[in-house]
This record gives sequence, structure tokens and C-alpha cells, in this order.
Amino acid sequence: MCRPPSPSTPTFCRAPHGPPPWADNGDAYLILDGKNFSSDRLGEKTTSAKGAEIDLWYSGKTREQAGNIQALTDPDGFPLWASDVEPGSIHDITAAENHVLGALYWAYSQLNLPTLADGGYQGAGAGVLTPIRDPGG
Repeated sequence: MCRPPSPSTPTFCRAPHGPPPWADNGDAYLILDGKNFSSDRLGEKTTSAKGAEIDLWYSGKTREQAGNIQALTDPDGFPLWASDVEPGSIHDITAAENHVLGALYWAYSQLNLPTLADGGYQGAGAGVLTPIRDPGG
């Protein structure tokens, strides 16, 4: 489910009262992607799902301290929206759930506006189209 990181952080996670600002631009689809930005200034301990103490900002994907930022672009790559930074240990689909998936579901159901995303968003839901995995390997 969509949950804002804090009550003071603006988010698109709930369906808006009308189209989000990026929904009325006439595009046939949108592109959602996440990026880990490395930093040597981040560090915070937390408890993992397995009960071990881990560094919240350590990204296993990039094997360094990082922050995860999600971005929504038009088909030409022009940025329409970017999220607040999430810790590097947060996966792309979870960060998208925290910030934008609710609005993307609304845009798909009300405007027939699909979103293209990479395999990291597999299973994100209606209107978020990801590559089909090859079952053969």
C-alpha cells in the first residue's frame, strides 16, 4: 500500500481530486524509473526483516551508501516529477509505492495513460507495464 514517508512530505500516493499536473500533457504513456545516488554522508542503523541490524542507507544493488530517487518522465525523457530521497536499502517498487503508484493507477483508470517501467517494478499493478520475463532462463 501507498504510505507517505512523513505527514509533512507531499506525495502522489493517494488518488488526486482530478488529474495530477503531469497527466494533461497529451502523452501516450509515461516512464517511471529509479536511481540510486551514491553518498558518503549517509548512515543510519535499522533492524532488517530478519532481525539483524543493518545500515538503512546501504544499497545492496550498488554496494555503497546511496539514496533512492524515483522519477516520472514523458516519452522524450523530459522530467515531470521526482520523489523525495528514500534510503538506498529501499527497492524501486517500494519507493514508488510510497510516492507515486496511487496517482499512476488513477491516471491509467481515468485517462487510459499507461506507465512504462523496468523489471524492478514487476507486479506494480494496473497500468504499470514492465518487460515480460523469459521463463526459459
